[in-house]
Amino acid sequence: MTSATDQKYIFFHLNHPIYWVRIVGVVVAIDSFYSRRIYTIDDSSGTCIECCVTVPAPDKNTEPTTTTTSKNNNNNALLPPPPPDPYPGIETGLVVDIKGYLTVFRNAPQIAVAKMAHLRSTGAEVAFWGKVRAFRQDPLGSPWVVDASTARRLKRANEKDVVGKQRREEQKKREQRQRQQQLVGGRSGGERRTVDNKKGSSTAAHDDEERRKRSRRDEGATTDQAKDSRRQRREGERRNSRRKAESDDAEQKKAIPVSLRHKPHRPSKLSEVATYTEGQYDALGL
Repeated sequence: MTSATDQKYIFFHLNHPIYWVRIVGVVVAIDSFYSRRIYTIDDSSGTCIECCVTVPAPDKNTEPTTTTTSKNNNNNALLPPPPPDPYPGIETGLVVDIKGYLTVFRNAPQIAVAKMAHLRSTGAEVAFWGKVRAFRQDPLGSPWVVDASTARRLKRANEKDVVGKQRREEQKKREQRQRQQQLVGGRSGGERRTVDNKKGSSTAAHDDEERRKRSRRDEGATTDQAKDSRRQRREGERRNSRRKAESDDAEQKKAIPVSLRHKPHRPSKLSEVATYTEGQYDALGL
């Protein structure tokens, strides 16, 4: 059975993760158990909270501290010495400053004490109240939102951790298989050892081949995406050039006058002019 201090919890307030807490209050009760001590603190919030401190359990092998010859005191002689008190000066009625992390024990919140100190003046308690008010207004007053870049970075780091954990587990399983194969090979002789070594090497080679295939698939997917992007860019350039050429032709057609745009071609009159050769005269004989 796990105690309240064995498991750690994270709570949230306006998306702020809350793990460490700090309170100041009056000790109203102290309960001692086998391996822990509970301090009940009234911090003027309306509800008392229990603060747990782990104490060493009494050692059963220790020698008794009292020796008596009376038969009635034999049971007391067998009791081990009490464990040392981690906070000997803390008593009921004192104002204490406690820092620790939140836990849950039997569906009730508790604080696992990491540090506890006695406040000897009211001024220190009032100063703590000011710190609490400022901390509640500035960090905890507005919700905590993670931007997109930070979320992507954290997601990549998480994926990297997951992949690293899987690889470590695979390596651990491979080493265990190799050790088992070596043990089996040692029992059955040299031939069995050789067969097991071949199986282990084939398994390792198969795992390496699977990793290479996955890497090639990833590279192929990246290459296909790059090719698609280049092809789309080239098609866009061709469409733009074709549209530009069509627009230039339309502008040239608009520049031609309407009277000459569809006028049919007529032959030149120079072809009808008579040509005279050398030695030929006109009608007067000159």
